Amino acid sequence: MSPNAGQYEDSPMTRIFGGLLRHSWTQSWDSGLAPPLQASIEPFLVLHLDFASQSASSLSKALEAQLLTPDDTNFFRLPPYLLIHLQRFRLVDGVPTKIARHCKVDLRLGLEESANCALRTVPYELVSAISHYGELPESGSYKALVRHTRATPQGSGAAGLAGASDWWLFDDATVRAKSMEELESVLMCEGYHVCFLLYRREDIKTVNMRPHAF
Repeated sequence: MSPNAGQYEDSPMTRIFGGLLRHSWTQSWDSGLAPPLQASIEPFLVLHLDFASQSASSLSKALEAQLLTPDDTNFFRLPPYLLIHLQRFRLVDGVPTKIARHCKVDLRLGLEESANCALRTVPYELVSAISHYGELPESGSYKALVRHTRATPQGSGAAGLAGASDWWLFDDATVRAKSMEELESVLMCEGYHVCFLLYRREDIKTVNMRPHAF
């Protein structure tokens, strides 16, 4: 789902965005014994979803369709921040053509991680979405919807929350604040154009940026 070169090395990028995919398949076997199970690990920084070739109507459905491949793909390790690229262009008669189909953007995702011989659900929350407006990949304009979380003193506001969130829409030189009440309608409109999504893992509060000692 993402180029492998250089992604095994330890760096700030891999610590923030680096995850591992596990591909499993059964090898052809002529004997009467059960065929052996084969597996490979693929690192990624960006999860590329072929949205142009799918019929999925939401991000969660697109993820499910991408993982239900003949080689049985699952997440072996999920990153602190999950960057997803919705591929909206495909070649039609040799010409890049945009597929402007609506994609429901999930505010939260629950993804299964199969590390250490155990399967668990990892919660993610949306923190940013980038939309492309234009018919060609090399032209057009972009909008960015970004979440900013402000720390709030204990007992000063929303019960059970560690901070309050502000959403901001960046459109060239224009910046507009968006309330939580407006967010659903904004995401509904941007669903026809969204191409990049960033999710934050909710069970990890900090990322250790110090290099490993060898």
